[in-house]
Amino acid sequence: MKTNIDRSLLSGWMRPDTYGVSSTHAPDIISIYKLANVLHVTPDFLSGNADEPQETAVSTPRPKNLRDIFALETIALDHIPLDDKRKEKLIEMIYAVFDDN
Repeated sequence: MKTNIDRSLLSGWMRPDTYGVSSTHAPDIISIYKLANVLHVTPDFLSGNADEPQETAVSTPRPKNLRDIFALETIALDHIPLDDKRKEKLIEMIYAVFDDN
């Protein structure tokens, strides 16, 4: 329920026989990150690329974290730099847009 991932998809992912047939049955990257967050493990552990729940595999590509980009970069909208307060407002708006509850 916390991930809004269909229950039938989850049960299909847990069956080891589904992966040899077709990659269309494998979870997408966003679902892996959602599940890892709910289960308090790294996506690398969940996908089998790490042996320990909090371990990350160096070779696994990582999506850039938007919050990190906002913190480390000078960001502008229509050539107007955004201060920290406006950046935080944007983050709140993004969470509101993607909130599935």
